[in-house]
Amino acid sequence: MPQNLEWIRDQVQKPQLAYILDDCFDTEELTSLVLKCCSDTSLGDGGQYLHLRPNRGTPPPVFAATDQCPRTQGPVLSGEVNSFPSPSIKGKSHKKEWFVHWLTEDFFDYLPSFQAISDGLSQEIDLAKQQIGYMNPEEILYFLSCPNQLQEQGIYGRTVWALLQDKRNLIQQHGIDLLQACDYPDFVPNRFEGVDRRDGIVPLDQPGYLRPVLIQLKDQLHQLENENKNIKQQNQELQRQLEISTQEYTKLETANSSFKKELVPLEDYEAHISTIEFENEKLRQEMAQQSLQLKTLQEVQLRKTEFDLELSTLEDLNAKTEDTFHQMVSEFRSNLDKLEWLHQSSKKAVGSARKRLLNLVPETVQGTEIQNGAQNSMISDYLHSDQPKVGVFVDVQNMFYAAKDRYASRLDYIKLLDLTVGPRRLVAAYAYIVQIPEIDQSSFLALLEHNGYRIKAKDLRLRGDGSAKGDWDVGIAIDIVSMLDVLDVVILASGDGDFCPLAELVQQKNKRIEVIAFEHNTAMDLQRLVDQFYPVGSELLI
Repeated sequence: MPQNLEWIRDQVQKPQLAYILDDCFDTEELTSLVLKCCSDTSLGDGGQYLHLRPNRGTPPPVFAATDQCPRTQGPVLSGEVNSFPSPSIKGKSHKKEWFVHWLTEDFFDYLPSFQAISDGLSQEIDLAKQQIGYMNPEEILYFLSCPNQLQEQGIYGRTVWALLQDKRNLIQQHGIDLLQACDYPDFVPNRFEGVDRRDGIVPLDQPGYLRPVLIQLKDQLHQLENENKNIKQQNQELQRQLEISTQEYTKLETANSSFKKELVPLEDYEAHISTIEFENEKLRQEMAQQSLQLKTLQEVQLRKTEFDLELSTLEDLNAKTEDTFHQMVSEFRSNLDKLEWLHQSSKKAVGSARKRLLNLVPETVQGTEIQNGAQNSMISDYLHSDQPKVGVFVDVQNMFYAAKDRYASRLDYIKLLDLTVGPRRLVAAYAYIVQIPEIDQSSFLALLEHNGYRIKAKDLRLRGDGSAKGDWDVGIAIDIVSMLDVLDVVILASGDGDFCPLAELVQQKNKRIEVIAFEHNTAMDLQRLVDQFYPVGSELLI
């Protein structure tokens, strides 16, 4: 017995083997396989089973003495192979399941049946085994990795058994993984669990059981007598024909002597015939080899067609991806150009405002009567202070939902401002709000304004498809770029990864950018890119 089959028997479980048998064989093939497994059972005493295998159920009574059981010694007890003795097992599907159940038990309990079932499976999977033998492990793991697809294609059982019989350890392990990954149905061994397979067999000593057998035997005896009579008549006819044949034989012998004399010249052709036969055999071998090569070529062509189709799909996907990428790059560059233009415009505007601020007369500065020297000193201190000038930009929408979803709390925006600015000089603090008609935010906005925030609000926009949009990404970016000339530090309160290009632009202008946000809601790229990241903790929640 091959060592590989013993290994398979140790690895496979009964429900898995039952599933493979059901997938590989139909009812007729299972019938033949069960008959083959039953061929070691001797019958006698009118067809009664003399011995049973230890600790095993009786072979299916549907396989009583027939021409398919050469070791049967008694008369025919059951007529049709398609009949079922047990009233609890009816229908073609149940019949097939009962056969599968019987073979599954036999496979693990009886060595000859194990060999017979293994041989049957090996013949059934021969083509699948050849195909898998041509494939390398990467192809097998790619094309034969989904149990559901194999089941839908009707090749699950053959494929798994072929993988288990492969000589490569990796492929055998993949076969075991497929067995374990498959979602097995409520199959035969579960439904027949606790049921003795002998329950469907009526004992021979039951009263009235032998009466149909005796009637059948009498019918067979009558049939045999008629056949014997016909054989005698045929024998007499054959004897008469033998006499005629003897006379013809004598005539043929005379004619044969004449033919032998004529056959002598033809003997010279024997050597030539032998040569032709040798060449003919050689041509047959070459034809068989070419047929095998043609089959291999067809398989390769089929695989090439599949690869071409996959390659075409990947190329289409790549083209679409490149188009999308180029479009995004184009939009990003366009937005970047707009931001650069706004930056230059704001730079000019700030320069102009600075000149006008320096040229203000004493009476126009905050409505006071400051002398010219004092006024110039105040302006100079404001424009040339040693402390870094800070601008705070809070994406309220982003921070609000991050605190609500994760902590079911609200953010203390006053503490946020104190924590991020510290001893540095605050130039401006902006809070960007999305107004929702159903929610009154007036008290919240008043609190922010009272504590130094400048409010920028926009309404929630409804799209044509019913969805809503409301974000300040572009507005925040424009405000930051426009104020870069009067700021040393930009503090952004948002974890949105879309601000990464803006952070790079701020750093290119030799400005510092810091981000405060919830760590779980902040893009990793943004955390790595900025100069300082402040994770929001419980001290900022209320």
